[in-house]
Amino acid sequence: MKALILAVLLGSFALGDLEQKEEARVHISEALGNRLVAHRVQPVCPDACSLCEHAEVKLKLLVSKSGTVKRVTPLSGDWRLAEAAIDAVKQWRYERYVLQGVPVEYETYTTVKSWLCRS
Repeated sequence: MKALILAVLLGSFALGDLEQKEEARVHISEALGNRLVAHRVQPVCPDACSLCEHAEVKLKLLVSKSGTVKRVTPLSGDWRLAEAAIDAVKQWRYERYVLQGVPVEYETYTTVKSWLCRS
C-alpha cells in the first residue's frame, strides 16, 4: 500500500512538472517571431529554380529558451520544398523571449518565401 501511495505521489509531482513546463511555453505571432530572428539561413531549391520561384512553405517552430530551433513542423506548401526549408530553418537562431524576467520556450510560425537556386 505504501508503494502505491508513493507511486501516486511521484506521478503527481511528475505531472505537475509537465504542466509547469507547458505553462512556460508561449505562442507568439509569425510577425513577432520573424522580428526575433537573429541569424537566418536561406534554403536551397532542391530542383529546377522555376519550382521555387514563387513557392512558399509555412512552418511551425518550437524555439528553445536559448534561441535555437528545437522542432520544425511543415504546415503547408510543396512537399518537395519542405525538407529544404526545414533544413535551413533548423539553423536559424532567435533572440530569447523573456516573460516576467525569465527566458521561455516559444512556438511561432514562419513562411519561407525566398530560395537560393542551385544552378
